[in-house]
Amino acid sequence: MNKFKNQELDGKAFADIDDAELGKGLLEGSTDADTDTDTDTGTDRSTTSTSSRSWWYRWYKAIIGFSALLCASNLLTFWITASARPQCQATESVAEPPKLTPMLRDLNLKTIHVKFDSTFFSQGSRYRKPPSPETDAAWNYAGANFGYILIPEEHASESDLTTNNIHFAGGSDQAYMKGYAANVEVFHQIHCLNLIRKATWYNHDYYRKLGADEFRHPDKTLSVHVDSLRQRLMCTADVGLVPFFWVGDDGGTDPEFSRTHTCRDFETLHDWMMKHMVTPDSNHTLLPRPGDYRVDHFH
Repeated sequence: MNKFKNQELDGKAFADIDDAELGKGLLEGSTDADTDTDTDTGTDRSTTSTSSRSWWYRWYKAIIGFSALLCASNLLTFWITASARPQCQATESVAEPPKLTPMLRDLNLKTIHVKFDSTFFSQGSRYRKPPSPETDAAWNYAGANFGYILIPEEHASESDLTTNNIHFAGGSDQAYMKGYAANVEVFHQIHCLNLIRKATWYNHDYYRKLGADEFRHPDKTLSVHVDSLRQRLMCTADVGLVPFFWVGDDGGTDPEFSRTHTCRDFETLHDWMMKHMVTPDSNHTLLPRPGDYRVDHFH
């Protein structure tokens, strides 16, 4: 520890005052030290006191300045890191489109808790019945063959649409046909699933004999729809758990698929779609207008 020798202050040797105590005394007693200049001894004491005070003051400012700089640097680093980190929004689904059309945004769909009906040996659901007009009617009501809606032209940019997409200008014979034609994804996905249902071995013969459009080229048609659902499953990536039950005493297990999930209120969306869905006049064929964008082949 630094000690000053052979100097006295008010009868107390500097050798008995360590660095911290000396610094504190000089800062608190600076006025007295500055004015004590009456005698030679006082002058010497004043010079020593002023020099020590100046040295300690410089160190004090350096320490305070370094601490402030360190704090500012830490705050800046925290702000940059927080700004660069992806923000979690509890109200947004991971499968949300880049731009949700205002028509659906204004619908303000809520989430509800739904327990799935997914047991192996029960066919209580009307969607699991054997092929029949009644089963088809259930799937059609759910939206398997819903039409499209018309997005107002002023909502195109907010709906992630461009002028290259089909849009109708309306006319004297079909004034209501104005806007961008678009399907709602969930109803197209139900359509995909319905085709897979029809194409399974236990249903295939029934629908093949009906000669539905999708079964003219079933291999090509079904592969597209299966992959559409594959992409959707990977997109939403349900992270719910499927536990198991023991069955009997022989080590058999039964998965509990009938679990509760958090779902969008499908009934509200379904009812909204029923009101806004467009049904073109079957007596008129919709054709592109001069200047409309066209692609060279089917995707």
